[in-house]
Amino acid sequence: MRVVAGGVALLAVLSSGAPALAATSTTGQVVIVHGVRGLVANVDVDGNRALSAFQPERTTDPLTLTAGTHTVVVRRANDASTTPVLQRTVTVPAAGLVAAAVGLTSDGKPSLTLFNERGAAVPAGKARLIVRHIAAAPTVQVTLDGRPYGAELSGGPQQSISDLAAGNHAVAVMGADGTPVLASQNVPLRAGSVTTIYLIGSATEGTLTWLARVSDARALAGVPTGTGGLAATSGPAPWSAAALVLAVLLLALPTLRARRRR
Repeated sequence: MRVVAGGVALLAVLSSGAPALAATSTTGQVVIVHGVRGLVANVDVDGNRALSAFQPERTTDPLTLTAGTHTVVVRRANDASTTPVLQRTVTVPAAGLVAAAVGLTSDGKPSLTLFNERGAAVPAGKARLIVRHIAAAPTVQVTLDGRPYGAELSGGPQQSISDLAAGNHAVAVMGADGTPVLASQNVPLRAGSVTTIYLIGSATEGTLTWLARVSDARALAGVPTGTGGLAATSGPAPWSAAALVLAVLLLALPTLRARRRR
């Protein structure tokens, strides 16, 4: 289903009806964000295949793991080499929800950054916008409706968060010196939702763009939202095929060519 609103294409990828698994005192949940353009990846967790041929510019449903430390290995799909593109140990908090974002460092090397997805309740009638930088790009200043949105972002675990009036908002990216990096785009924010946008791609290759995930604010605050929410009742085993069905809202913002600067 594709709906165009304010110049931004909103793409809904629907699941087969399998509910997301609930986090408990002994488990936590992970959303995998794939922000490396051109990399079709196999993802292993603790030596077991979790995702096969995972396409770039996608995210997964929340996936349930036992709380504690896990080893995540990312390899190119259909590559016989045993050398991983990325390997990292991650900690999943009990009853927590984290985003494991695969992106690029400022010099273009694959990276994996963890973000806490839990947060306070969104005020009635408001929408929350979270901005994260996982691109091969220098320090940037994101602007919202023509004004700086939070502090400058240099990549990694930094993020800008605010609760805003629902509706369309213009988001643009500037270099630290004020040079335009990514042209303004209208981003629709729905009341009661949390929209997380990731800056992905490469500044030097002119492939910077946005990847976004839209979530129910009640779910991220830990409020049960029924069998389709993050606090759904128990289901199949963690990392099962059903749990890996993509069932998130993605903002397919047009790819914008950013000139070498920067």
